[in-house]
Amino acid sequence: MKFVLSILIINHLCFLGFEYAITSMLNDQISSSSASSYAKLYVILVFPVQLLLELTFFIAMLYQAFIVFKWRANGTLWIGFIATFLMAIF
Repeated sequence: MKFVLSILIINHLCFLGFEYAITSMLNDQISSSSASSYAKLYVILVFPVQLLLELTFFIAMLYQAFIVFKWRANGTLWIGFIATFLMAIF
């Protein structure tokens, strides 16, 4: 469970980093023209891989929690997972 939660936290942080980079480029008048091309590259190349990783490890987390009953992990990992998940959603 520790590995799964760690990978999910890293995946959420990568998503938030890309989101922040693209929105900061859009707010900058000099680099706003290149922001749309970066956003297109992200949507075509990076986002499908991130989505596949997210679904795979989310299913692995559910499997460990409800079938194998290995849901024990540090409180820091659970708080980090919940916080980054909520930040990615909202």
